[in-house]
Amino acid sequence: MPTKRLPDRPSVEHLKKQAKQLVTAIGRGDEDARVRVQEFLPRAAAEATDIALADAQTVIAREYGFESWRRLRVYVDASSP
Repeated sequence: MPTKRLPDRPSVEHLKKQAKQLVTAIGRGDEDARVRVQEFLPRAAAEATDIALADAQTVIAREYGFESWRRLRVYVDASSP
């Protein structure tokens, strides 16, 4: 279930930054970040101190209601003027 709503003009670059920030937060041991990963990608949550960028991108996509990063990118690219 999505927990976030995409802005009216979503940006792939901004979404990439969110994924990188999630990787950094997991590396710092941020509990909120770990909970987000646990909710949207339980298999990656086992690695509590490390997460791959691809896994973080999947978490971001699922937070916005998309099954995968690829589907989120296709949607964002199609909605760009």
